[in-house]
Amino acid sequence: MNDDRDQAPLIVDKDYLRQAIDKLNADMGIVPDPTVTAEMTQEMSLAQGVRPEDNILSRGIIFEREARAYSPRLDELLLDGLDSGEWIEVTPEFWQDFKVRVEERREMKDAGD
Repeated sequence: MNDDRDQAPLIVDKDYLRQAIDKLNADMGIVPDPTVTAEMTQEMSLAQGVRPEDNILSRGIIFEREARAYSPRLDELLLDGLDSGEWIEVTPEFWQDFKVRVEERREMKDAGD
């Protein structure tokens, strides 16, 4: 993973992040305690040995930076895939056959190790 200090600062929309965190909390069934302040949360985290860079927001920012770095390569791979040959219809039978081929390939690789 890249060291965050070597990268340009990321501009973050705090309202967007707040909404994202609220959605994550709702999805996980977490009801935030309105009496707990940010300072209290930081103190509790530090007391439990959790560094600030370990929190979900920091991980989200790091993930976003890495996704941006991979984006040009991903675009290139997708375009190469689209130009790689004839189009085929993707049906349930296709997926079943695909899974069988992937499993056979994995077994061959495992046997070679």
